[in-house]
Amino acid sequence: MSVTPRTTRVLLVDDHPTVLLGLRSVLAGAEEIEVVGAVTSGEAAVRTVEELAPDLVLLDLAMPGQSGLETLRAIAEGSPSTRVLVLTASADARDVSEAMRLGASGYVLKDTDGAGLVDAVRTASQGHLPIDPRVTRHVIGTPGPATTRIVLSPREHDVLRLLRQGLTNKVIAEKLGIQESTVKTYLSNAYASIGVQSRTSAALWARFHLDDAVVR
Repeated sequence: MSVTPRTTRVLLVDDHPTVLLGLRSVLAGAEEIEVVGAVTSGEAAVRTVEELAPDLVLLDLAMPGQSGLETLRAIAEGSPSTRVLVLTASADARDVSEAMRLGASGYVLKDTDGAGLVDAVRTASQGHLPIDPRVTRHVIGTPGPATTRIVLSPREHDVLRLLRQGLTNKVIAEKLGIQESTVKTYLSNAYASIGVQSRTSAALWARFHLDDAVVR
């Protein structure tokens, strides 16, 4: 007996109606994705998320009034079960870092082609962290081969593995059966081991290099 794939319900947020039409067109042809609404402001986005409880919000950052980052913060605090995938023209490292700090489930640039956007929506909805490679270079530099000099403890490896899936410290703690404060300690130790200073950089490092790290 086959199982019907779960449909991802998506809310579109952009202050340009023509962009919303284009996004609708791209996502309309994708299996297992349903656009449940489209709004042109951050304030409307927060209200609509409360009303419709979409699985994922596709959010622009550069909007008049309530900014995309402010909207992201409001959604993360008020509707934590809804994932937010940032879709923007900005590849600025400060925007990327702040978006990830506020709980974004991915960061995609607006010139991404249709297939790439659909893939990013699916990836984010599955709990992973789609990041445009050009954004990655801004945050951690051009990815290269990991060195065997990176040594992690088993728990540091565990928390980085879950971090790269886009999970919060609270969820990581629940999955590992430890306290949230202990997760923070392991992450701090891991930051020092891999030479980064932020959660975003650690998640991106883990995406490209974790599987090559030495665990002992």
